[in-house]
Amino acid sequence: MKRTAYYMLVLLILTATFGLAVPQTNANPIAEPTIDLISPKGGTYSTNQIELVFVAPSPNARFLNITFTSFSYSLDGEPLIPVSGNTTINGLSAGTHTLVVFGHTDGATERSQTVHFDIYISSAGIIAIPAILAIALSAGIAIVYTKKRRSKQVK
Repeated sequence: MKRTAYYMLVLLILTATFGLAVPQTNANPIAEPTIDLISPKGGTYSTNQIELVFVAPSPNARFLNITFTSFSYSLDGEPLIPVSGNTTINGLSAGTHTLVVFGHTDGATERSQTVHFDIYISSAGIIAIPAILAIALSAGIAIVYTKKRRSKQVK
């Protein structure tokens, strides 16, 4: 009996000193919060406004004890612009742009992937409007000239 007690004491001391190599498993793994940028996607847009659509965990979802308290975005590395959710970004200039959405917590900031996209506004519409106006003005002048000429011939 003394021998068993002795071995138990040694095992207890070794366990306390070095710990047991027991594999730890987590039945409910906790994922880090992510912000998925749905729109815009990389590519070319033919308008100077885009829809900003992103998905983040709901305020009631808890990930690593983190809850997003607010969101913002940065366009082309400029200062953050606060948003309360999906929105439309207006007045984009032609060229390449970058966009990142940020989710803010009480102590940290998570970011979405960076999206690169291009704005290309066709100049065909810009040229067509003055051309149509020029044709309409020329037709109006021609009509006025023709009426004046006929009125002179009648007298």
